[in-house]
Amino acid sequence: MEGLTRLGEPIVERLRAVSSTGRMVGIGLGLLIALGLWLLVGRSAPQDYVALLDGREFSEPQIARLSAAFRKHRLEGARITGRIVEIPAAQQDIYLMAVDAENAWPAKFDAPIERALAEANPLMPWQQNRESLQRGEKQMLARIVSEMSGIENAAVQYDEIRHPGFPPRVESRAMVAVKAVGLRHLEIDEVEAIRDTVVAFKSGLQRENVTITDLNACRAYPGHRSSIDSCPSTRTLAATRRAVEDQWRTKIEQRLHMYPDVTVSVNAHFVELSNDFPRKHRPDAQMPAPIRPVQVSASIDVPRSYFRRVWHQRYGAGTPPSEQIHQIEQEVSDTISRAVNAMLPPAEPAWKTAHRVTVTSHDPLAADLVQFADSPRPRPEFWLIVIGVALAMGTILVSVYVLAHRAAVRRGNPTANDHRSTEQDSSRFGPAPAERDARSPASLPELQQQVSRMVQEDPAIAAQVLKQWMNRAA
Repeated sequence: MEGLTRLGEPIVERLRAVSSTGRMVGIGLGLLIALGLWLLVGRSAPQDYVALLDGREFSEPQIARLSAAFRKHRLEGARITGRIVEIPAAQQDIYLMAVDAENAWPAKFDAPIERALAEANPLMPWQQNRESLQRGEKQMLARIVSEMSGIENAAVQYDEIRHPGFPPRVESRAMVAVKAVGLRHLEIDEVEAIRDTVVAFKSGLQRENVTITDLNACRAYPGHRSSIDSCPSTRTLAATRRAVEDQWRTKIEQRLHMYPDVTVSVNAHFVELSNDFPRKHRPDAQMPAPIRPVQVSASIDVPRSYFRRVWHQRYGAGTPPSEQIHQIEQEVSDTISRAVNAMLPPAEPAWKTAHRVTVTSHDPLAADLVQFADSPRPRPEFWLIVIGVALAMGTILVSVYVLAHRAAVRRGNPTANDHRSTEQDSSRFGPAPAERDARSPASLPELQQQVSRMVQEDPAIAAQVLKQWMNRAA
């Protein structure tokens, strides 16, 4: 305790020597620095994100409306992952209030129908009311197709052709323009699902009168009989290829589990056998032609960071030379090729010359750049906090420099090096003017000379002594 007391006495004396204004300024600077550091750490710390509406996938128009609502309320912390919108968990209520204020929630499927019914007017011609209702039905059907997994946008158009006769015959035709997410082409199963949905939605519509247009593939799938007959064979080939590729991809990934962040792609090649084979039960049945796999090839992508990690394990710390990195890459590629080649099934004789395993490498720097580009930029308030903290630190450094300079000047001055109390200094310079006046009338020139000498020797001590004199005189 005595040691702590000795250490604390100089600090207490220093604090007592500081004026009240200096103490208030110091406390204010301390609070400003603490607040700036707290905000700086809070801004730089990683935020927790939650998916909007429990991870629901939004279409491009819906994402555009949500982004516009966030920008209008100056909320820039949201991020988009695929078709899922993620918002900061700490500000979830603020984001939901912004979406509600701008009415940017995803509309219901039957919203176009409700709007058409609300706009209907009994004074309007019945043809206009009917066209408005049909327009709402088309928008509703397009919205249903757009909400399918993997579909970005869709448009539906159908019409009715009335043929004369008794009774009159009505023929319905429909066209659905579909754009998948990205540049992906529609699968046959997706085309058939969209066609069945349109047929079920519109009464009296036949499957052969529905045409599905794939905007990414620039291809139309008509619903006539020849296309329908050829679909089972195409669906069988696609399903079989997908199953075989998934099976071999899983096997290769399990075999290469010791290599981190490896990307495996598998491609299965099939041939369609002749359809002229004996049918035991129904010779007239339209059966798909059998298919047979001829080769399974694999493409494996290894990150270059793995090669540098291997070099550090072999040679320790340092900068790896490019020649040794290339040598390690070649060794790893050969090892992976031999391991995967031993797993793949034997190829057909005509395919044995083809290269079945390809090992490539990529630099993860590209992914880091993409992540940096997608990350939210700091808001202007962040830079204001940084500037405020920098100014506060600069003020403290200047104050410390000034105090250190004054201390050095005092150490160089013999009078300032005297650590006697103010009472001793006042006694050294003589009694206060009030006391001198009480004892004997002092001459004014003598008092002026004394004050001048005090100011020349040490202005700070002279100011304190004069202050005490004035207090005593009061």
